[in-house]
Amino acid sequence: MIYGGIAVGVGLLACALFYVAFKLLKGSWLLGWLRGSLGLSVLAASLVMAVLAWDISTYAPFNNVGGVATVSFSKQGEQKYRASVVAVNGAESLVELQGELWRIDLRGLHWSEALEGVGLESGYRLSAIVGRYLSLEQEQQSDRVVHPLLVSRYGIDGWRLFESTGSSSLVAAELEESAYFPMVDNGIYKVGINSGKLDVIAVNEPAKNAMALWE
Repeated sequence: MIYGGIAVGVGLLACALFYVAFKLLKGSWLLGWLRGSLGLSVLAASLVMAVLAWDISTYAPFNNVGGVATVSFSKQGEQKYRASVVAVNGAESLVELQGELWRIDLRGLHWSEALEGVGLESGYRLSAIVGRYLSLEQEQQSDRVVHPLLVSRYGIDGWRLFESTGSSSLVAAELEESAYFPMVDNGIYKVGINSGKLDVIAVNEPAKNAMALWE
């Protein structure tokens, strides 16, 4: 709800800019090239803000609420697996991974203590999943592929915007990377946030057995 509220606020700002653009563009272009240019600029800004509002709405405070996603694997061949990543909202991503191990990344937005004091919680969203080989030689010879799980629309990426400007006094954008875990046929893992840290748990027997051998 918090990130939905932020998105609504940004969306309302987008609507206000759209209204200003409409008022500036209304009427004869004879009023001047400057007025027309200003109107188009404000219109463009309103569209950017609208897309940014959607981007912010994709984050949520998952801390201790039952998990961010479920990841399951099916073996497709020697050192080849198909990963199914099902987000908490039901959206599914199917990814082909090479190797024996996998890692998942989350994007995090962390607010200042002052903003946390008024109810803002750190927000997260799925970023990417990666496979790798156990053999160091194989890993060095392979081209590791990072598979994105959720992509911002039209190049408007709020997390990248915050990350490129560095940690500010209000918000910091950080990438949360899990450790590597074994891929196994029919294995199921649960990805969550526990006390602000990314947490991966084996859910069924194939995954638990693989984890026992890995540890």
